[in-house]
Amino acid sequence: SQWGAPSFFELTFGMAMEYFHDERADIVILETGMGGRLDSTNVIPTAEVCVITNIGLDHTQFLGEDIRSIAKEKAGIIKDQVPVVLGRMRPEAQSTILAQALKMSSEMHFGRTLPDFLSDLVISPFAAENLATASKTVEILRGQGWDISIDVELFGLENHQSLTGQIGRWQYLPPTPDLSSILLDCAHNVDGVSRLLNSLKQEFPDATLHIVFGAVRDKDLSSVISLIPKSSVMYWCAADIPRAMNVTVLNEIGEKNGLLGYVFDTVEDAVTSARKRCYNVENSKAIVCGSIFVVGDALKIYS
Repeated sequence: SQWGAPSFFELTFGMAMEYFHDERADIVILETGMGGRLDSTNVIPTAEVCVITNIGLDHTQFLGEDIRSIAKEKAGIIKDQVPVVLGRMRPEAQSTILAQALKMSSEMHFGRTLPDFLSDLVISPFAAENLATASKTVEILRGQGWDISIDVELFGLENHQSLTGQIGRWQYLPPTPDLSSILLDCAHNVDGVSRLLNSLKQEFPDATLHIVFGAVRDKDLSSVISLIPKSSVMYWCAADIPRAMNVTVLNEIGEKNGLLGYVFDTVEDAVTSARKRCYNVENSKAIVCGSIFVVGDALKIYS
């Protein structure tokens, strides 16, 4: 057709819609693939509620070079007179989204205060704001007639990983007889990596970080790499995908930023090396970050 062949995301999105239709799903949670305004998921004409979480500088070659431009793309999911829930947000992003909500006559709600009954579920640096946003969304759904009790909400949020199969976010792989534990987190942009590293610094102030790191080649890494402590030991690697950034290029970027380490052909080799070097070594912490695909490859090794 004049539009070309559908992408992998477009194909799987269409398959998902067919499946939800066949299964007569009561409610569907759709997450955009990238941006919002031009995303495949935005063909759905209306919604019960639209949710927008924190906006960082990511996919800038497609969404725009600054926060306001990216926020404008994200705000494209707002539907006529459909309520909107906003998570934690930079002021310039919030003002852009509020302007779009006003145009669409959409009521705005802020999901930023964690209810007391969810406080025990905060076990990662990202949990508090995510739980607050999710809980506010459930509250809006209740107001629209959905029968979701507090007990059901608590059960769902407490067990969200087992219910949804979510993996790779602040997830520990336990130690073995000859390997240390390792923390996996799919943080890959400035906001995510900054939050991850700050949390590790608070929890392990004297630790030397052994970081297994890979990225996709269309990403500008300069801002992300600059956040990594110079005392860290780097394990540069590439996920098993065509878009992976070459490890030699990664190493060169690291060296320009004062980071030293090792280069590996596979994620498995990098993870194994980091775990061996941290095994029974006091104040050493092995982590994997930089790309969802690298974390995915690491999980496949030990699944």
